[in-house]
Amino acid sequence: MAGSGRWIVRLTPEAVQRAGSVAGTIPLLNQGGVSFRVVRGLGLPGQILVQAVDASPAAVEKALGQNPNVAYFGFDALIIGPQAVPNDPRFQHLYGLENTGQTGGTSDADIDAPEAWEITTGSRDIVVAIIDSGVDYTHPDLAANIWTNPGEIPNNGIDDDQNGFVDDVHGYDFRNNDGDPMDDRGHGTHVAGTIAAVGNNGIGVTGINWTSSVMPLKFLDDRNQGATSDAIAAINYAVEMRKKYGVNVRVINASWGSKLDNPGLRDAIEKAGWEDILFVTAAGNGNILGRGQNNDLQPFYPASYDLDNVIAVAASDFNDRLTVFSNYGRQSVDLAAPGLGIVSTVPGGYGSRNGTSMAAPHVTGVAALFLSHVPYATALEVKEAILSGVDPVPGLRRKVATGGRLNALGTLLADPVAPRVQLDRADDITRAGGTVQEIQVTYTDNKAVSVASVDANDIYVVRSGDMAGDPIGAALIAVNNQNDGPTRTAVYRIAAPGGVWDPADNGIYEIYLRPDEVLDVNGNAAWGRLLGRFRVDVPNIGQIVVNSFDDRTDANPGDGVSDDGTGHSTLRSAIQEANAQPGENTIALSAGTYTLTLSGRGEDAAATGDLDVTDTLTIVGAGAGQTVIDANGLDRVFHVLPGASLRLVDVTVRGGRTTGEDDGAGVYNAGQLTISDSELRSNRTEGSGQGGGVYNEGVLVIERSLLAENQSANDGGGLLSATGGTANIVNSTFSGNTAAAAGGGIRNAGDLTLLNVTVALNTATGTGGGVANTGSVSLKNTLIARNTATSGDPDVSGAFTSQGNNLIGVRGSATGLADGVIGDLVGSAQTPRDPQIGPLQDNGGPTPTHALLPGSPALNAGSNVGAPATDQRNVARPQDPSDGTVDIGAFERYFVEIRGRKFVDKNGNGVQDDGEPGLAGWTIFLDLNQNGSLDAGEPSTKTSEDDPDTSDLDEAGLYAFTGLEPGAYTVVEVQQADFVQTQPRSLQLSDWGTVSVGTGPT
Repeated sequence: MAGSGRWIVRLTPEAVQRAGSVAGTIPLLNQGGVSFRVVRGLGLPGQILVQAVDASPAAVEKALGQNPNVAYFGFDALIIGPQAVPNDPRFQHLYGLENTGQTGGTSDADIDAPEAWEITTGSRDIVVAIIDSGVDYTHPDLAANIWTNPGEIPNNGIDDDQNGFVDDVHGYDFRNNDGDPMDDRGHGTHVAGTIAAVGNNGIGVTGINWTSSVMPLKFLDDRNQGATSDAIAAINYAVEMRKKYGVNVRVINASWGSKLDNPGLRDAIEKAGWEDILFVTAAGNGNILGRGQNNDLQPFYPASYDLDNVIAVAASDFNDRLTVFSNYGRQSVDLAAPGLGIVSTVPGGYGSRNGTSMAAPHVTGVAALFLSHVPYATALEVKEAILSGVDPVPGLRRKVATGGRLNALGTLLADPVAPRVQLDRADDITRAGGTVQEIQVTYTDNKAVSVASVDANDIYVVRSGDMAGDPIGAALIAVNNQNDGPTRTAVYRIAAPGGVWDPADNGIYEIYLRPDEVLDVNGNAAWGRLLGRFRVDVPNIGQIVVNSFDDRTDANPGDGVSDDGTGHSTLRSAIQEANAQPGENTIALSAGTYTLTLSGRGEDAAATGDLDVTDTLTIVGAGAGQTVIDANGLDRVFHVLPGASLRLVDVTVRGGRTTGEDDGAGVYNAGQLTISDSELRSNRTEGSGQGGGVYNEGVLVIERSLLAENQSANDGGGLLSATGGTANIVNSTFSGNTAAAAGGGIRNAGDLTLLNVTVALNTATGTGGGVANTGSVSLKNTLIARNTATSGDPDVSGAFTSQGNNLIGVRGSATGLADGVIGDLVGSAQTPRDPQIGPLQDNGGPTPTHALLPGSPALNAGSNVGAPATDQRNVARPQDPSDGTVDIGAFERYFVEIRGRKFVDKNGNGVQDDGEPGLAGWTIFLDLNQNGSLDAGEPSTKTSEDDPDTSDLDEAGLYAFTGLEPGAYTVVEVQQADFVQTQPRSLQLSDWGTVSVGTGPT
């Protein structure tokens, strides 16, 4: 039976990384003497349904509550759909849409649907998810408005769109785990008809939306019962279809509920809000006697969740009175809508039903109607339009927050929608001598943009990374049509900082709209935000700018101009020109992929095949993840000849391939090669070639870079440094490289130095899966672990010279490394050292890294002496404020801060204004288990008092939490009488550095 012994669990982000998969969660959960079986994942990372094995609820609660891997948990309770009050056969007309007194009620006690239809009758582009008992998607009054999954082929038993659900053509049945959400009970079909029964088709009834797209998501069975976990899975399905598959799900209708709170359900609804999905839910149908209850005192979930995207709906009758069965709540229920004697579709026909279940879809239908009129409105704007557009009803004044009943016309006429802004044009500047930059911006509003508000204060520009520099203003040059209108285009002019654009101005410039500057005619202000960027890349002397992604040769190498004969500068033509011009040259590459297509071998002039470098050259891209140089299997990518020098910065080099005895598929270096903030990925040698990523017989420096997934048909998957070669590697990662012989990550026969390097997850068929050495290797603060080798010595083989503080997973037969000597942590085949690292991924910075997980032995185990000042991501070393010692490897684990102020927000504008004092002595805490209470072990602090030495500054109410691991935190205050916390909400701290929390009203 659903709910029996089952629990909804959310793991911490760190536990999710360690688990790696749903099956991997078992060891993390089986603590505290209770064993669990994973039933399935529920859609969010780390959110799973588990079954306790032979344990009481009290034992499960204790075990999960004390488990550090668990962020929250809750019982998988049964949800029971609201029971319909007995039907009155007199109510056979849609009085809720237009009340003429046909039922003996009050004329115009309705939602004014016909008046709203003069503006819009709906849109098939708006998808409404109905989470209920299913929907009769074959009903003649619904079939044309049922959503169809464009990525799924019906009834072929295949998950065509690879979303994890087979044959989800019209939605999904989470109760029976199949792709057929057909209605067993009729409840969901009735809900669907109110929202979107086909209008003006000559049959049956009319939905609030004549056209729409209804997505049936079934979780209630024929007994009107369903598991909370299935409801959560249905919500997550709707969210994922919007987030990952582009389905325009904008509203969820939830005509059901329970008195049991579940953090997993709240979490799923909140995540829906993050994706701009409105969640409309029934307030509930009272107690067992059918008498409505006060949700302020007796919460009913999900209606009682205080979330920005939730609308809770009570039921009114044909006289605009609250029905006797409807729950209410002056704080917890938003508005009423018709819910007595509602005629709608049922399987096989039509029927009349009562309940808040029937009221909620009226609100859902109006929400979809508003979105068909203003499709870009946010969930919060839709909610505000609905709540501000109600008809005030005296009898509802003390029953619901708005004191009113839904009105569709009032919603459509309401205007809480802020103007939208789009950057149309901001060209990059690549030539010296210009004095201005012109940009074009379009403002759009559902009513009209106030042209008077469009002026020179709207736009400002800042140079990226220039925190100390002053913003650059933008002068307004023109506005098309000086009258107010729904769309207005403005042109702004930005002056060069020094009067003329020159190389000193080079960089990325960010274009911002100031908040509260551009208004619509009703005073709604466009949000301040980043609009876009433009790049200033004026060449220095000796700098060559590439403006084409084609692979063409230079028309006349040596004439000082990189030109393929058509006016374009390609990467190949720029290299040819640089080779022909004595001295240092720099090639600037914008974001994009530069693919080699000119085949040919046996020449060293960069005319065909690989890119030959014969002089001194630096190539600078827009970032390793943005600028890609791809040989596409044609040849190796770069060849640095003896006496030449190449420096690669902020690029990715991939797709190199050599055959026969040719070495170095990514780069063959016989001169000097420096690789900075770059990636060498997916290059391979075939035949007997060595050095999949790099073959080095010259001088090599690698810093803050990644060599990953390179392959060698011989030695050195990532790097082979040959006899006579010198390699110095700092703050870099070798991961996922393979060698058919020795040295999956690195094979060294020359002189090699490793400082704060991570070598992990590499593979060799021979020995030395991580590093195989027959030359000289000196290493410090370096992590070499979790590599494999078929012939033995999975991590290291050969003789090493340790400078201390290295972590070696398995030493094997290698020499020069001993556990506990000069800070080295060295494992053996019997007791390997587990570095506890995360997967290779974007952890911030220019290139992907393996993060050190909490509890890793590499944390604070390095040596500060000689350590680089930053890690591979340019994060400062050390980071841990409690220790002050650097970590081993290329990754320095970082910490974040939360700062804020508690104050009395008298005017409710969310900003501390003059006369609004800070509140000292309040307890603020991080609610780690999200139960709303300050528990043992949860960080807490008191808001500050005024500092008498700085009386000119109001320092009361300040609080701070420092030294935090990145992750999601809920900041909560210990409530005091007559105060209610409204901000801040949950925070997701996923980037390194300091995060300041905006001051929150009280």
